[in-house]
Amino acid sequence: MVGLTAQNNVVLPPESALLELQESLHYYFSKDVTSGTRVFVMTPERDDNVPSIYRARVEGIVVAAFADTKFDIVFQPFLKEETIKKVESTDSTFRVANQSSYKTDYGNMRSLVDTMKEYSIDILVASHLYRSVNEGLILDVWFIDARTLELKQTFRVYTENVIRQIRDYTGLTISARHGISPDAYVLRSYGNSQALTLGPEIETIFIDGINVAVGQSMFRSSNILVGGLEIGAENTYLKTFIDNVYGINEFQIRSYSMGAFIQLNMLQNKRGIDILSLQGKGGVSKTSVFNTAYTLSALGRVRLSDWFSVFGMGQWSTELAIQTPFKQTINFETPQLCAGISIHI
Repeated sequence: MVGLTAQNNVVLPPESALLELQESLHYYFSKDVTSGTRVFVMTPERDDNVPSIYRARVEGIVVAAFADTKFDIVFQPFLKEETIKKVESTDSTFRVANQSSYKTDYGNMRSLVDTMKEYSIDILVASHLYRSVNEGLILDVWFIDARTLELKQTFRVYTENVIRQIRDYTGLTISARHGISPDAYVLRSYGNSQALTLGPEIETIFIDGINVAVGQSMFRSSNILVGGLEIGAENTYLKTFIDNVYGINEFQIRSYSMGAFIQLNMLQNKRGIDILSLQGKGGVSKTSVFNTAYTLSALGRVRLSDWFSVFGMGQWSTELAIQTPFKQTINFETPQLCAGISIHI
């Protein structure tokens, strides 16, 4: 994570880390179906290695994460927990004791719960903030029934650098595309001697394809460069073909492909997910056991959500050929221009 600052020799996570916590919490809160709507956010607890300034900041983050959800925040300043310092000194000793205002104002937890009932509070929201060994933040949040103190729901959210280690930069992408090649020579030959030949003629070729790719970040500390493998199937066809020999007017060549790619993530969001990326691919396509074509392609992708993206692609291929039931070949004079969609898992 970049942008770390140092204060009193303590490394502090950047402001963006807190915003990541807020975004993650808002996602969970907006989908939560716990019964009850009126919530009271208790002051967060923290580990000793988390600076005290984060206690108030994280409380604000939790409150802000409830925006545009079904929950209503109940704010009562008299119920907010404060830390009371008590200083005791003698001629030989000096002692500072920290005590929660809850313990001072309420004899026990039962009296605090009864006070919550008077404000019709349904859910107490408690939280605890930790700092990981790599300076990331981890926040645990609990939804507690205000009447029974029963734990209803728990959430754990992380800042970016912890998320990256967990997911390990591995992604599965399923893509479908449709494209066109305006100028291609097509040829069909019948018989072993190929005495009956149709073409070559320049035609417009159409392409439908589907691919499955697995990508892995090439750097442990960054998601900017990703490499991977891809397999796919493709149908290359001519919409109108006139066969005045046998009247077989369908012209198509199916192929199966395998290749490798490298992807440059030019723009990413705060969670390290690519928004704009460029990709280069190379591979082989098999139309039959004995026929092989080689392909190179360049792809630009725009990510519209975590799981969905659109892309445009240019592809260059050597001759596509198939021998049975008769010989057919396609020689591309121009790149194949394709557009498609991708699902990211």
